[in-house]
Amino acid sequence: MTSLTRSATSLCCSLVYSSVLSIVNDILLTTDLKRCISEWGLEGKIQAVVTYNVANITNAVCIAGLTHLLCFVLTLKLVAHRGICVIKPMHDRVQATVRYFHHSTVAAEKLHSLQQQMRPEHNAVKLKNNLIT
Repeated sequence: MTSLTRSATSLCCSLVYSSVLSIVNDILLTTDLKRCISEWGLEGKIQAVVTYNVANITNAVCIAGLTHLLCFVLTLKLVAHRGICVIKPMHDRVQATVRYFHHSTVAAEKLHSLQQQMRPEHNAVKLKNNLIT
């Protein structure tokens, strides 16, 4: 057997073992879930189960025959994170511009005078770095 054949065989065995382990894990989680429902006297009283979108937990809830709902807060967090990833290049450019005006007094004075020329009835706008709180 060549080393390539051994590697392919090893990979196939690992994949089969991993999928079998995953199925066993789902069944064990389902058993634990059903045991807890029984111990707490909740049979027939559960309308839905809210979880994170983790495959083995989702599978366990579905195997148990319960309605599964995703955590709304986690979904919102993922949407916000993906939105931030989309605007990240623009955010970085704006941040670099703000940094430039904070480090260059000449540029900051020029910006201030331009703001006064364009909007004399308003106060000059101050550039802010984003602060995570």
